Amino acid sequence: MNEDLRQGAAAAMKPLPTASLLLILAVPLAGCQAALKDERQVEVKAGDLKSVLYEVQKRAKKVRVEVRSSGVPVDAYLVLEKDREALLQELDKSGKPSGVLAQQLKTESATLQATIPAQQAFALVLTSRGGKDATVTVKASEGP
Repeated sequence: MNEDLRQGAAAAMKPLPTASLLLILAVPLAGCQAALKDERQVEVKAGDLKSVLYEVQKRAKKVRVEVRSSGVPVDAYLVLEKDREALLQELDKSGKPSGVLAQQLKTESATLQATIPAQQAFALVLTSRGGKDATVTVKASEGP
């Protein structure tokens, strides 16, 4: 009887190391995040504010956001997501924006760079300045 118990216990324990190994391998992978690489076209109506939102960054990273407009000047603001609503309200009141990580005003081509803290989302806010609608190409990536 004791031998039956030993064999049963040995059989039950064999899968455990494999399961533990899978768990150990899965935990480090859960903390990984794909490199930031995004390209899109954004339609900005004359006088409107348009936001492009980016996900929470698991670790602090330097980001680079390129903005290219189709012949119409735009204002571009890079902010943390938590500061975006305040920025939108300030811009609606024609006030000076605060909490901006980087900005470029009245431009058809600009590169904004900033360091995004760990566990923070960020956003690009655009507005058309030429009294016309603008088609803006936005490219976001990691790096200086």
